[in-house]
Amino acid sequence: FATENKFWIDIKEKKSIISCIERINQLKEADLVEIGEINRQVYVKNYSFPTIKSQYLTLIDNIIVK
Repeated sequence: FATENKFWIDIKEKKSIISCIERINQLKEADLVEIGEINRQVYVKNYSFPTIKSQYLTLIDNIIVK
C-alpha cells in the first residue's frame, strides 16, 4: 500500500525521523495537500468496511477449509 511520498523511517535511528521531518518541512503546501489526498485515497481503498469485511471472510473461509 505504498504511496509516492515514501516517508519511511527507521525506528532505531533518531536521525532517520529527523531527516524525514526536515524533508516534510521543506515541502510546499500544495505538495502536502496532494500527499494527504493520495494517502486518504489509499486508506479509503484498503481500509473501508467492505474491504475489511471481505478480507475477514476470506480469512475465516481459509481457516475453516484447512
